[in-house]
Amino acid sequence: MPEPKKPRQRRRWPWILLAAGLALVALVVAWWRLQGVEFLYGQIRQGDARLLAGQEIPDPPSAEDLVADLRFLAEELPQRHVAFAEAFDETAFEALRARIEAEAPELSPTQRQMALLEVFASGGPGTGHTLVVPLQRALDWRLYGLVFWEFDDGLHVVDADATSEDLVGARVLELGGVDPRQALDRLTPYAAGDNRWNRRQRATQLLSFAEPVDAVGLAGTEGQLTLTLDSGDGPYEAEVEPFALASLRGFAWGRRAQEPRPGAWSPADPRPRQSPYRLEEPEAGVVVLRIDEVRNAGDGEGLGELVERAVREAGRRPADSPLRRFVIDLRSNGGGNNRLGRAVVDAIEGDPVVDRRGVLYVLVGRRTFSAAGNLAAALERRTRATFAGEPTGSAPIHFGDNVSILLPRSKVIGRLATRLWRDDLPGVNRPAIEPDLPVGLTATDHFAGRDPALAAILGHEPDVRPEAGDELPPGATGDWLASPLHRVMVVPAGGGGDGSDAGDGGDGRAPRLLVSTGEPFAATDLQPLGDGRWGTDIADVVLDVSSGDRPVLRWKGTDFPLRPLPAGHRLPLERLQDLGDGPVEPVIAAYRRAARELTPDSDHELAINAAGYDLLGQERYDDAVALFRLATDLFPTSANPWDSLGDGLRRRGETEAAAEAYRRALSIDPTFDHPRSQLEALGEPTP
Repeated sequence: MPEPKKPRQRRRWPWILLAAGLALVALVVAWWRLQGVEFLYGQIRQGDARLLAGQEIPDPPSAEDLVADLRFLAEELPQRHVAFAEAFDETAFEALRARIEAEAPELSPTQRQMALLEVFASGGPGTGHTLVVPLQRALDWRLYGLVFWEFDDGLHVVDADATSEDLVGARVLELGGVDPRQALDRLTPYAAGDNRWNRRQRATQLLSFAEPVDAVGLAGTEGQLTLTLDSGDGPYEAEVEPFALASLRGFAWGRRAQEPRPGAWSPADPRPRQSPYRLEEPEAGVVVLRIDEVRNAGDGEGLGELVERAVREAGRRPADSPLRRFVIDLRSNGGGNNRLGRAVVDAIEGDPVVDRRGVLYVLVGRRTFSAAGNLAAALERRTRATFAGEPTGSAPIHFGDNVSILLPRSKVIGRLATRLWRDDLPGVNRPAIEPDLPVGLTATDHFAGRDPALAAILGHEPDVRPEAGDELPPGATGDWLASPLHRVMVVPAGGGGDGSDAGDGGDGRAPRLLVSTGEPFAATDLQPLGDGRWGTDIADVVLDVSSGDRPVLRWKGTDFPLRPLPAGHRLPLERLQDLGDGPVEPVIAAYRRAARELTPDSDHELAINAAGYDLLGQERYDDAVALFRLATDLFPTSANPWDSLGDGLRRRGETEAAAEAYRRALSIDPTFDHPRSQLEALGEPTP
């Protein structure tokens, strides 16, 4: 008799897995709704996440929130900005604040946020580091997935996400029914910048965010953007919908925007490069050094090492392939480490093959900013370079090295400049380095891969300089003072003076003008112009010796009557460099005397700081603390001197005073890790 069949047992594990999967998805969705946006912005800006930890962000900010934040800024900006009275028109600043306070009840939530951008952007030349960065948690603005660039032949779409890729290359005829130039004019007051070129470029960046576009009346319902475009076949319209950063489309757009672009040369290409610097030889005898960030790569050859090698190899080229052009491209460089630029200039200055008129060229543009601007200015002052392209986005005298400030009610995070960088003589208010060869960029050239600025360099014929032979009047040569911190040396023909004999023709005959702060500031040949005036390799810099009394240095439109250098006089930085095992009191006294006439810039801060640590290494604790205290007096808005003072006091055994100095450093820069770690090591509470 056959055995009866057993009832089929139902398999439960697929259902268990499905239920577990659904539960996991539900948990992820719930977590994302509660924490996802905060987590995402925390990955983008970790320092901001620390400031916002435990803070409740208002959604949206009220009129009362805006007024409270404006009054907070009115108190804090003058105290915490490195040079508020110099950088901002205080009367205009106060009038702007009063106007916004009066309008606050009538403003939309986004307009209230935009008002904060306007306040930060209200500074004068050199204030581009004091700003509100649009991509941050408290704003959480939606994106269009489009990147625009204002070319000489109009505004164009230069990059787009997957849903709008067909728009890349199109010219924008209207944006929200408005001419693109007028649209950018509406956004420019909210874009901080060192100069008008820098502001315009940042206003163009704001076009990628839906809320600012909506706030100035360019967006439609729910932030929809209507574009009238022309891709070559006549006008057509495109509708672009905004999306949140914390979305699948936002993730995809973020990945695309961060994907390095190999071989990119155009400043209108928004993506990062595969390497911060690289050497190219587009044709025989033409070397192009592209520096897209002033920083060392993570591994391999450092920036300074690369430039040294490039200069060395230029001098070893075979006779049948001589160096025709050595081009440094800074057009896509938004900054980095100021100190690294010195190695670049040191490697090039005075080289008999590279540092020659008609050989050395520098490409600059509206994205040449911050540390890249410092590097461009140093190349302008200390080499025979010819500049080509657009005006720099950075002002030669600017306020940089910004730190974060959390606005207490809106929770918007602003950036405040804490250091002064002076790459012109004091009092010169030049907004940018203007190129000797002005060359714009058209969309036609950009999308075709043609570089008109490089082409202009290859076809350039430098001015023919007069033969050396004229002699400076004896009373003009020697050492002079242009400011309490700037020594001017006028060296007669054949006199050398800087260790270089690479005159205009490489024979060392031309007289030289050298400017020093204790470190090289400017070096240039002098060529007779007639009527007692001598021209230089630096555009708009002339030495006038016609008076027969004392020379006048005309530097970028400002006259500096040179004062005779008193016997035995040494600049403060020269005293610091020669400190050795001598006393620090003469150094401190020299700096305090100079500071009564002119605020030292941040190069002096860094030099004083380095000397203080040298003294700590020698266990000269009292002298180190004295130097660190000098730095905190001269540079009170910079966090680093206070942190260094804390180190000096701690080494001297004064832990309570050290903790107070560390807390002061953190009050200036809340994201500064070193003073926080030192307070923790001392068992002290951290802010």
